[in-house]
Amino acid sequence: SSIYFEQLSFPQSLRALRESDVLVGVHGAGIANGIFLRHGSLVVEIFSSGFLAAGRPGFPVFGESKHTHVRTLGIGYRRIVASETDSWCRQRQSKGNFRDAEKEHLRDCDLTVKWEELDRAIRVGTAKPSGDGRT
Repeated sequence: SSIYFEQLSFPQSLRALRESDVLVGVHGAGIANGIFLRHGSLVVEIFSSGFLAAGRPGFPVFGESKHTHVRTLGIGYRRIVASETDSWCRQRQSKGNFRDAEKEHLRDCDLTVKWEELDRAIRVGTAKPSGDGRT
């Protein structure tokens, strides 16, 4: 089910997160709520391909090394790169040269995620390791 955190009080948001197995969201401040998930949960962070292509040197994403608390808390992480549906975004991405203002706009593009890709990210991210080390 979908949860709109802006419609919940802080205690209601915490309760919803603690009861969730998977948090799926587009890259942004809201995905940081993943730290309130319980051990064994999963965060799936969705990125715009144009935003990543614009180059963000040293820019951390939720599950990378600057967020080691995620692994410490036993929360899984998967990343999906989505396609832009906005023609302005696709055009800027194809040019490959971005001004800073354009980089910020690319973060806000409309995106399309294939259900199969999301399903695969969730299945792989929540799989329990087998005895041979594969998931």
